Amino acid sequence: MNNILPYLIGTLFFTARFIIIPSILVLTPLLQILLKKSTIKKLGKQKIKLEEINLKKQNPYINLIFIPLGIIFAFQNIFVGLFYTSFGLWFLLEKYASKKYLDFNGIYEEGILANREPFIWNKIHSWKYKNKNEIIEILLKTGLRFDIRSNDNMNAVSILREKLPEEE
Repeated sequence: MNNILPYLIGTLFFTARFIIIPSILVLTPLLQILLKKSTIKKLGKQKIKLEEINLKKQNPYINLIFIPLGIIFAFQNIFVGLFYTSFGLWFLLEKYASKKYLDFNGIYEEGILANREPFIWNKIHSWKYKNKNEIIEILLKTGLRFDIRSNDNMNAVSILREKLPEEE
């Protein structure tokens, strides 16, 4: 029994590191794409389509780093290569999911959909104008801030005034 324990621990570590974690990374954006309709249905009817949303930006060159690394490591060691290739695949799927949601970003009856993330009205603290009334900055109760821009800022402001307090 004592001889089997190190092999068992090694097998569990190997399985978690090279199979389970990369699988979770790849499946997460796929699930977001598949659950898009239920997320949008939860927010209600779209009132205003948002033109631009500024949350944390991803570095576009990260794909140029992980995919070649994954290919190089795949030739050296198949399991390490699969691990890095799964990260590259994860970034590609993240970008694809972001582009799929781009048309659905907007102000809805029950909240705001911004970059695949639904923000219900009761989770939003306040809003304010930024840059001479061109950009609207939203403050969440968690402290996260993000900017939105719409072709119809005046209509967006009227909806926000109706639902949320304006920050000074």
